[in-house]
Amino acid sequence: MSPAAGARDWDARRIASIGVRVAVGIAVIAAGLATPGFFSIPALNAVLSAAALLGLVAVGMTFITISGNFLSLAVGVSVAACCITFIAASRWGMAAALILSIIAGIVMNAVQGFIIAYFRANPIIVSIAAFGLLLAGVAYASDAQTMYPVPGFNLDLLRGKIWGIETATLVFVLSAVLAQIFIVRSRFGRELYLVGANPRAADVAGISATRVVTVAYGIAGLFCALSGILAGARAQIGTLDMGVGYEYDAFAAILLGGTAMHGGHGSPIRTFFGAIIYAAIATIVVMRGYSIGVQLLLNGVLILIAVCLYALEEH
Repeated sequence: MSPAAGARDWDARRIASIGVRVAVGIAVIAAGLATPGFFSIPALNAVLSAAALLGLVAVGMTFITISGNFLSLAVGVSVAACCITFIAASRWGMAAALILSIIAGIVMNAVQGFIIAYFRANPIIVSIAAFGLLLAGVAYASDAQTMYPVPGFNLDLLRGKIWGIETATLVFVLSAVLAQIFIVRSRFGRELYLVGANPRAADVAGISATRVVTVAYGIAGLFCALSGILAGARAQIGTLDMGVGYEYDAFAAILLGGTAMHGGHGSPIRTFFGAIIYAAIATIVVMRGYSIGVQLLLNGVLILIAVCLYALEEH
């Protein structure tokens, strides 16, 4: 194939990918218009609330994806581990609970990133191993029991509202904006894109891929910690069920937002909108009274569409 023909083929695939996203957006708007009350303020707040916890995980995992390491299958259990850590540490006060949860999230994921980058290990295999180890560790530490905060541990701010908007929603929006500014304006952001797009060029430029990938996973862990803390505050308990399925939902949100799974392309703000679209579809399904079977089917269809979008852009 000539270079010109290859360019035309790539352009056609790119146009097709954009077209699919536009079609999904139009379909969501049409379904919203056909659903009574969907565009009301309470319903839109519900969409943002539903997107918040998942969206935090997805925005964090975007750093992993951009680094060229596809995705992590351990983010869901990381959320659960941070949630349980937050609730268990409530005996030492709010500050200690927040700090310990955030440190736990960063360390759990940064270690995975270091192993992947330093040993050039398969990121999927490493995340599967991390999933098993973290699940077993958290189950052992908590005795596989539901954890409750100590009496008097005030969660009103974390589970309440500020200016009429849920705290989780505000944290989600603010975190996505700050992540976007950081990745665009910082030197690390430029290094991350280069490592994800062309590791050899990054090495020639003197950039340590091990450092960049480790930090990317650490950032993902920070966002998992935020999600776990807010999930624990919202439910006022800590269990192993927190974060279940977030791996796949975050995967769909990242792809719907347009981040390339081969690395070096994408942004947190794209994932932010991908998570909102994903949550909007889930909210419409609930408002229309569909069964859980239909909800799971639509989730599968969304992930399939996301995979097809990736295939279009990858080839």
